[in-house]
Amino acid sequence: MQKLFFAFIFSFLIPLMATGNTLPAAEDINNLAKTAKETVDTFMRDSFAWRMEYEYSGKFINKDSREKLRELAQKAGDKLQGIIDSQQQLKGRIEDYTGDDWEERYGSTGLWRSLSCSFYAAILNKSRIGFYLALAADQPQQNEMLNGVLSQIELLNTGEAKFLSADAQILKGQIFAVFSQGEPVYKQLAIDLFDSPAIRPYLLPDKVLRIMLERAKLGI
Repeated sequence: MQKLFFAFIFSFLIPLMATGNTLPAAEDINNLAKTAKETVDTFMRDSFAWRMEYEYSGKFINKDSREKLRELAQKAGDKLQGIIDSQQQLKGRIEDYTGDDWEERYGSTGLWRSLSCSFYAAILNKSRIGFYLALAADQPQQNEMLNGVLSQIELLNTGEAKFLSADAQILKGQIFAVFSQGEPVYKQLAIDLFDSPAIRPYLLPDKVLRIMLERAKLGI
């Protein structure tokens, strides 16, 4: 009888222990955020010359520049997608967890908020890198890729990602500015995004400068 009692107890304890071991921890969340930042920083550093070449010339001076930017953007984008997938899995597991200690584990500690912020930041950064990947492509593939980036930006239309609204709108405006080279109607759409009152509360000095540069490239 005693053996049956302990067997019964362990039949509950073992699954609970296994579940506890698979719950996302601070280390899991922080490591993904750190890797995402390192990936973006590496891309921005290594691609600086070719991004600036396009920024100030409006084109790539030679085929080699285009190809090098494409390779860097593809590599960084693929790595970020893997991170985003992992973050999404962790986010889902946290949100599905119904234990009484949820607040103690993820609420008061700020872990859920930290994961959400880094998750949406990774999506935005992958979209930014996707923008450069598209610039390195020829038509009609370029427009197809830019439309793909626009679809990705829509993932940021959530209250959780409100803190990224200005960055997302600016990137969307940059894409419309590229579209305007072939379809002038997009020029006004880009201007409307850059001038949107909705993003003004979120504009930091670097974003104001970015908008000024984009408007200058549009000739306004």
